[in-house]
Amino acid sequence: MLGVATVYLLLLTGKDNWWLKGLVFTIAVAFISVYGFIYTLGGAKIVPFDIKTNFVVLLGSIIYGLIMPYLIIKFGDIESKL
Repeated sequence: MLGVATVYLLLLTGKDNWWLKGLVFTIAVAFISVYGFIYTLGGAKIVPFDIKTNFVVLLGSIIYGLIMPYLIIKFGDIESKL
């Protein structure tokens, strides 16, 4: 779902600064909303309070936020939709 939302974000805003848009969108939606909100509601059975674990999750979100829009721009058909 995050990938589809990113495709629509890139369609609406264009593909310039794709890396920044993907990074901000992924961190804002996935890391803050999902991890912060779901953990607060008690949806997760294991909540990582260890700082190293939280940084690994953040690093994974950053890598995902950079690779996902790159693949969308490289293999997607963004120009024909604009």
